[in-house]
Parts: sequence; C-alpha cells; structure tokens
Amino acid sequence: MPPPNKFLMVRMMAVQHPQLVDAEAEEVSQEGYNALL
Repeated sequence: MPPPNKFLMVRMMAVQHPQLVDAEAEEVSQEGYNALL
C-alpha cells in the first residue's frame, strides 16, 4: 500500500476541521507545509 499523499492529508484535515484551519491558517500554513515536506 503506497504512503498517503501529504497534501491530500492536509486537504482532508481542512475539510474535517475547517474552523481550525480558518482560525490559524495565516500563521500556521507555511510552518505546517514545511513540517510535512
């Protein structure tokens, strides 16, 4: 089984927890993507 796509996982998290994403998107987005890479 191939590893899940990291960006797809982020996308799913955004769908499941939109309020969290909206609340912290500006500060965390760049940091979060860098951590996933």
